[in-house]
Amino acid sequence: MHNLKDLEVNSHPQGRLHREEIQVLLEVIDFIVGKYADGPLKGSCILDTQAKQQAAQCAFRFSLAEGEYRRQFFGLHDRTSSEIAKESINEILAYPEHSSRYDAILQFDAKRAIRSGVYRNGELKVLVLNAQNERYLFTFHAQEADLLNAVVYYAVAEALMLMKGAAERNLPSSALQVLAAAILKEGEYYEAVMTVMTEVRAMLQDRTLPAIQKWHEWQLLSAQK
Repeated sequence: MHNLKDLEVNSHPQGRLHREEIQVLLEVIDFIVGKYADGPLKGSCILDTQAKQQAAQCAFRFSLAEGEYRRQFFGLHDRTSSEIAKESINEILAYPEHSSRYDAILQFDAKRAIRSGVYRNGELKVLVLNAQNERYLFTFHAQEADLLNAVVYYAVAEALMLMKGAAERNLPSSALQVLAAAILKEGEYYEAVMTVMTEVRAMLQDRTLPAIQKWHEWQLLSAQK
């Protein structure tokens, strides 16, 4: 994977993401970055999983090929892209016990779960994808790459829904909520988002990448046990 560095991977075979599924996600992201970026980029990415009533756990994190970037805010302080990525997820994890920077979340009653979708506030951005007994929290930040920063969230959502959908009854409704988020929030990038989701669907069906072929083989072995 040429576009990812400083990669940290933690698989959770007790019901969350397995190593084979994580490798598919990483190869899909690497492919999307390579296709939609003009050259090497700086940036950071995190995927957390969170079972109900449990703390979130990091499934993977990495920097892009040129490492992290730094961004200055109001001329007073600056933060790295990894710090922005962490805060993007932490602001989801804070709700409802504490206030959150995601205004779209605050319209829901504190007793209700956050709906699946892509949430953004300023520099923060996160995908929330709800499954039956857990949720996935994904954030990606590339410097000066607006199109890539739009489409990669939906590529990951599509890959997760295709891999986990058969076992997770909540994911079909989550898929509709993610699609609604694309229609409402992505504006000029909506057509690109739809193209990317179609591409990811074809990649998993056609076994385009080595990790996808290994995932299919792993699925067959698991079904035989």
